[in-house]
Amino acid sequence: MRLRWDGLGPDIIGYQVYRQGGAQKRMQQVSGLVPADSTAATWVDTTAGLSGRSAFGYVVRAVGDAYGLSEPSNTTTIVPAPDYVLRTPTGLRAVVRADTVMLFWDDLSAREPTLSGYDVFRRPAGKGKFAAVHRSGFAPQTNHWTDAGGAAGAAYEYAVQAVDLNGLKSHLSSPLAVRLAASLGLPAPSSLRTAAVAGGLALFWGQVYAPHVAGYRIYRHTAGGRTTLVKKTSPDALSWTDTHARARTVYIYQVAAVDSTGAEGPASAPVTGRRP
Repeated sequence: MRLRWDGLGPDIIGYQVYRQGGAQKRMQQVSGLVPADSTAATWVDTTAGLSGRSAFGYVVRAVGDAYGLSEPSNTTTIVPAPDYVLRTPTGLRAVVRADTVMLFWDDLSAREPTLSGYDVFRRPAGKGKFAAVHRSGFAPQTNHWTDAGGAAGAAYEYAVQAVDLNGLKSHLSSPLAVRLAASLGLPAPSSLRTAAVAGGLALFWGQVYAPHVAGYRIYRHTAGGRTTLVKKTSPDALSWTDTHARARTVYIYQVAAVDSTGAEGPASAPVTGRRP
């Protein structure tokens, strides 16, 4: 809550602010010495826990150069704004790749200007409390995360929480149940690399030697962007050219093998590429 008042004469060295309201039945000093200003003075009450359900009264007293106090000003009454509620993430979904779970959720950054990122929580399906498995730090536009710490065949529930720059946290999202494959299945493709070519970015990878390989899936994203399936190939294809890659944009690619039942193996290590 911001207070502003007219400044007084040159013999004033500062001001003191007093507040009444809530549990305080009498006016009590709540500021230090607010520096004097000949035109106007300002002070902001940042006391934690001031509720929007209560009215608070304020008065100001001037402090003279001999440290004498003036009579209190007139009382101004303020009702704080209601507590702000950070939006809860929605649209939690997952792509299961053998021993990893790729989680995605709706991006809140355009609607929450103070958003700093998201925390991810996990628990065994239907059991116990959620425990944090990922803290975002500052990544407001990163609405995805990959969990590579699950056990084969295990069932988990995931939930996501939004966090803002002031440390405010949303409610947990609706939980999402996921089960990992009982075995790791296909290995990940190796030797993934990119090269800038005429008309796009060429992607190359090593063959997965397994009799039940039915093809490969290629995933792409930019830093902070959504991971997207961009191509499905035949089992004998070990390269592909991304003709939609924009110049001077860094892309991150991963490739996963798929077996004859449609089950997808783990993704390759990510590799970056950029057209000049």
